[in-house]
Amino acid sequence: MVEGTVRVGFDSVADAKAALCALKSECGDFGRSKSAAKRSGKEVVVSVKAGDVVALRASLNTCLRLLSVVKNGLGEGV
Repeated sequence: MVEGTVRVGFDSVADAKAALCALKSECGDFGRSKSAAKRSGKEVVVSVKAGDVVALRASLNTCLRLLSVVKNGLGEGV
């Protein structure tokens, strides 16, 4: 089992809440990986556990891509 955690900061709590809402559909148990997202102040924290590094990378890439889209949509850039 391999694990990874990503923390992404936002300009405001409202922006972090919006990002968390966008990520919720991508969290859960997907067979080869399990992911969870939570908000801590102005940060969104994504934790992924996977059976192998390929699954870990795929899950983290998906979350990072979504967070990048949210940040760009909010005008914060990456």
